[in-house]
Amino acid sequence: RAADDVLSRFFDHVPPPRAELFRWIPWIRADLVSLWKELSAGSSCIGTDRVSSPGSELPRSDVVFADCFRMAAVAVTNLQYQAFDPSYELYDWRVPVDGMGSKVGDAVLRCYPAVKISWYEATSFCRWLSSSLAWCEGARLPTEEEWEYACRAGTTSEYWNGNHEDELSAVGWYDKNSDHRPHSVGRKASNPWGLFDMHGGVWEWTASAFDRTQERSETNVEPGAAGNVSGSGEQKEHFEVTRTMRGGSCWDDALSARASFRLEGVPSLQIQSRGFRVLLPALEGESSRPEGSGGA
Repeated sequence: RAADDVLSRFFDHVPPPRAELFRWIPWIRADLVSLWKELSAGSSCIGTDRVSSPGSELPRSDVVFADCFRMAAVAVTNLQYQAFDPSYELYDWRVPVDGMGSKVGDAVLRCYPAVKISWYEATSFCRWLSSSLAWCEGARLPTEEEWEYACRAGTTSEYWNGNHEDELSAVGWYDKNSDHRPHSVGRKASNPWGLFDMHGGVWEWTASAFDRTQERSETNVEPGAAGNVSGSGEQKEHFEVTRTMRGGSCWDDALSARASFRLEGVPSLQIQSRGFRVLLPALEGESSRPEGSGGA
């Protein structure tokens, strides 16, 4: 009871955010698009059978999701993260964006995904959000199975819209089309379930420990059991359990942006290519049918 009492007051020193920051995608344009997309319970293939793929992606297997959940349509933005940590400094991407020398300004930068976020910071952000807004109770990082399920949106291809690099260019920012910098969230097409930037952009932390030797088989995922700090991932010399990141980034190649690609990360490191997106449990009484917005 004492521990529960302390946890209930843990973020009292951080003011709650403006509600609209976590209701709508924070674009710098007039139309409003819901930040949260509900994904139905169901099953999906996870991993790949590509012989040339890293061993940690093999073999392809089926995962059953016991309940629906809500996923943020975009990665957490600078604007959202500054509500949690006012001292967070925007990474300076003020590089020329056209032939006239125009540069990215603060208003646009705030719609960029937050970067240089450690796994611990991402987890703390989720706990703060859960305690701050009633409809965000239970906020956490997705497991890597949940992340891949959301990314694929019912597809079985390398990217949700196909198997080829020219198709990736239409839905994600990677080393060939990004100018090696992030871009405002939601500028590419969304997948069939209304989720943007699942390929490329920034690496996204998951709750899952990284285990390169795992043997996948058919698995049941219970959403309420995910998101704790413990895990069975490989132990490094500093005794941190490494975590799995997904999605690729604007600095990495097309192979890294595939739905099945897994990257190992030390949870305390802050690197400019790393961000995250938030998962929420479904609201009681909501439909279990996923929202599909089609495109940007």
